[in-house]
Amino acid sequence: GGLLGLVLLAFISKRANSKGVGIGIVATLTVVAWASLTKNKVIDLGSFNYTLHPYLIGLLSHITMFFTGYVGSLIFPDEKPGEKYI
Repeated sequence: GGLLGLVLLAFISKRANSKGVGIGIVATLTVVAWASLTKNKVIDLGSFNYTLHPYLIGLLSHITMFFTGYVGSLIFPDEKPGEKYI
């Protein structure tokens, strides 16, 4: 999950970097694990269980990858030698 979000992040954002992508991947894995495990009753979190249709896990993973990758890239920019961000 999240491959479409990764591709969109690469093509739409000029500020995307490896730090942001790493954050997005970790967030996507966390969301997919939570949704899959609570949907299949492996873990019961009560009112925090995933209750939507299973096909929407993929959509949720793409959205998570894009937005957390973008925000992570904004928070942790790549600093090139001799260049400073203000």
